[in-house]
Amino acid sequence: MKMQTDRRYDRFAPDRPAHRDSGRTSAIPARHATLTNRSDIFLPPMPCPRVDLEQACRLLRLGRPVAIPTETVYGLAADARLDRAVASVYQLKGRPAFNPLISHVHSIDWASRIAHLDPRATRLLETFSPGPLTLVLPARLDSPHKVCDLARANLNTIAIRIPNHPIALSLLERFDGPLAAPSANRSNRISPTRPEHVDDEFNQSTTEAEARVPVLDGGPCTVGLESTVLDLTLPLARVLRPGAITHAMLRPFVDLDDRAPCATDSPNPPDIAIEHPRSPGQLPVHYAPQTPAIRFEIDQLPRAIARCKTNPIRRGLLWCHTSPADAAFTSSFQSILQLSSDPAHASRELYQSLRALDSRGLDELLVCMPASSDATLALRDRLIRATRPID
Repeated sequence: MKMQTDRRYDRFAPDRPAHRDSGRTSAIPARHATLTNRSDIFLPPMPCPRVDLEQACRLLRLGRPVAIPTETVYGLAADARLDRAVASVYQLKGRPAFNPLISHVHSIDWASRIAHLDPRATRLLETFSPGPLTLVLPARLDSPHKVCDLARANLNTIAIRIPNHPIALSLLERFDGPLAAPSANRSNRISPTRPEHVDDEFNQSTTEAEARVPVLDGGPCTVGLESTVLDLTLPLARVLRPGAITHAMLRPFVDLDDRAPCATDSPNPPDIAIEHPRSPGQLPVHYAPQTPAIRFEIDQLPRAIARCKTNPIRRGLLWCHTSPADAAFTSSFQSILQLSSDPAHASRELYQSLRALDSRGLDELLVCMPASSDATLALRDRLIRATRPID
């Protein structure tokens, strides 16, 4: 069954823009190995970081990672069936091997070749794909197209998505296979929503330890936050990572576990152990700027004001609330950015804004959180994982 792709951008991006150490440590168990020291998968630097569709496809078939555009964020793509290719993605990102990857395909037919689709999964894919929805499903372990164990973190489940970006869909159709594609950034850092963000992560050095990553340029991402991840292997479907497809949009199609996928100080549901995540986006520290970042709710504004008065260092402010910021408060900051009051626009602006503030040589960032709602759940989730709460 061939996917219809003429609905691109219509629901998740009302207008498409024109074509650019947080101080916290992750609670990752030491016993889990990463792949950052694998000398057998060293990749020599590329002479030019920009590639076209044909070049990208050829590199992927050779087992080489390529940064590709999607509507959510840029992904560091590799052949999901090939251990060597997937290992190079983990190596480049410095990603722990227990954290599974999403496999991207261009059609429901291809999804059915690598995962067991029940009627719920088929209906969800027909409704929301191509688009920012990832489904966790039982993997087809006996398929000739089986996604490799490393991409699935040795789980018997698989996360699959059909991206809503014309270049990504054209590449996937031409490649004719699944691509594992986590965000094209160093592990735990801010996700890239523009090709130059990928360059900032991987292409500033051509030394042996910093292999250059070729980029398939698709302009700025139109959604700007990672996809919603929905686990269909549980008795009740559960959102493991919130995104542009909200709980309200999913409820007509599945019975949902209503426990929120994040909470103010405990991002993960209590019965999901972070050392064995079932999908990306569940680790407590993620999407983080290198500048220490502190979050506060609007009713904690007095604490933020006191912090600025008692410790006058170089600070930036990211204001995400719909209420206007007080001028007396904002005068304490060297740099201020305010997100749109519209959650979809704010989502598209978030990572670009965090990167802009992170580049300004500040000592600390303060983030005023958006009000809690179904529409802002994904925004709050990313900010919670990128920051720590105010004292």
